[in-house]
Amino acid sequence: MNQTIVKITSIVEFIQALWPIENQPMKRLISFLILISPSLLFAQILDFNFFDSNGHSYQSKNFNVQIEKEYNSKYNLKMILVETPDLKDSLFQKQFKFLNSMDAEELNLIYISACFNNEDKDGYHTSINTAKTLMNSRPEFRIRILNNDGKVLKESRNILPTDTIKKILLK
Repeated sequence: MNQTIVKITSIVEFIQALWPIENQPMKRLISFLILISPSLLFAQILDFNFFDSNGHSYQSKNFNVQIEKEYNSKYNLKMILVETPDLKDSLFQKQFKFLNSMDAEELNLIYISACFNNEDKDGYHTSINTAKTLMNSRPEFRIRILNNDGKVLKESRNILPTDTIKKILLK
């Protein structure tokens, strides 16, 4: 029994072996798409603990299940996680000004603050340790929009205006 061993030295050669393409730019495009496809297939999912202003603990991945049991009603809540080095940070305060101008109830939305230096216990918030973990011990402003299972729909190191947030939520 003869076995042929083919050494493939590049993605382009691999593609050409499977599907002969004469057009070099097309080979490169397909190679690029194959290389980036794993990042498109695997979404980032955040799984972290947070609290409400009364100290009740929730988990981001199953928040809706917890709320549905607590209130005996069906929900499809999305979350906006706002990470900040300090509660007095100007980006954090501006972002919350935008968020507070939105109708969170109409949009089925909750806001969670994650502060590196202190806890914002007025609303939904993480512990300081969870904030540090989320920020990889690098205190920087970041906003992340999560679906009801903790999947990151959008992430930004800049303030997101309300119209951008609404477009993401209504997709």
